[in-house]
Amino acid sequence: MRLNAIQLLTNSAIMMSILFVPLLAQQRGASGFQIGLIVAGYGAAMFISNYIFGRAADSLPPKKLLYAGFICSSVTFFLQMFATDPLSLE
Repeated sequence: MRLNAIQLLTNSAIMMSILFVPLLAQQRGASGFQIGLIVAGYGAAMFISNYIFGRAADSLPPKKLLYAGFICSSVTFFLQMFATDPLSLE
């Protein structure tokens, strides 16, 4: 049950970010090309992050790694609120 709740919260945060960031960029005046770059950068960051933290999960205690990930992602999602132009969303 606990693992399902963690996966639900993690996936909902990822999906909200995938929806929120391009819409925010469009409201800030980003072109279609800039929105594509933002989404591509997000995808590349997710790929690299999954690789790095997947390897780290093999050598570090999973609980500490999970807590560190929650804290980092909370801070990062909060900082998106202060974006003033499309470039700051990349």
